[in-house]
Amino acid sequence: MKFIGFNFNKIFIERINKKSVGEKINTKLDISSIEKLSNTFNANDAILCVSFSYSIEYSPDVAKVDLCGDVLFSDNLVNVDEFIKKWESKEMDDDFRLNLFNIILRKSNIRALQLEDDLGLPPHMQLFSIKKDQLKKKE
Repeated sequence: MKFIGFNFNKIFIERINKKSVGEKINTKLDISSIEKLSNTFNANDAILCVSFSYSIEYSPDVAKVDLCGDVLFSDNLVNVDEFIKKWESKEMDDDFRLNLFNIILRKSNIRALQLEDDLGLPPHMQLFSIKKDQLKKKE
């Protein structure tokens, strides 16, 4: 399936208390629904709309980030109908799942890092940095 769009429907961040952040940060990604949309540009194709929620929780009760949105894919009607039928039993092709999760995580992690920085929270994931010994030239 061809990836055609991504959007957030809900962006929420809250710092519950001003204590220092605990050492536990939990992330959760859920696929809440998958539905077929009509394609007004091409009658032979359909649009698959995957709704998701991605949450980051700083424990114990320090902060919470919630991001919800949709990822849109396009394919022919037969493939979309087959996908919807599989989804009814909560099945999904591994290649599609990998692509879907990577799209959601790439977009959501960038937005979450920006929001966390705005509220003075530590990043929920490891960021790359250069160490002094890496700057030394190899001889």
